[in-house]
Amino acid sequence: MSRKYRLMTLLAAGAALVGTVVAPATAMAAPSCTSDLCLWSGINYTGTKSSAGYFDKNTHCYPDKHYNSAVSRTGYSIRMYNGSSCNGPSFVLGPGKQVAKTQFVVHSFRRA
Repeated sequence: MSRKYRLMTLLAAGAALVGTVVAPATAMAAPSCTSDLCLWSGINYTGTKSSAGYFDKNTHCYPDKHYNSAVSRTGYSIRMYNGSSCNGPSFVLGPGKQVAKTQFVVHSFRRA
């Protein structure tokens, strides 16, 4: 066998192995959320549940909390921040989306 052929075979086997090891996680069904935004202190919608209603446009920051999962029932995006005053690293939770485990502990949020 040529060196090139062995290398190609090895790469293909490695790719197949990675595909089986890194299988997509099963999504968890979120518990009931009757507010515009529901947030939980734990991952997978566990721990203390909090909720938020109407969000004014980009002006009000909801600070100093600790959230690890969220469900949005809004028609707009919510920006989630790692910093306690809507600063620092952030990500956007899209309209009608949910996340069982946030990218980091969310300490504050506002309408995006």
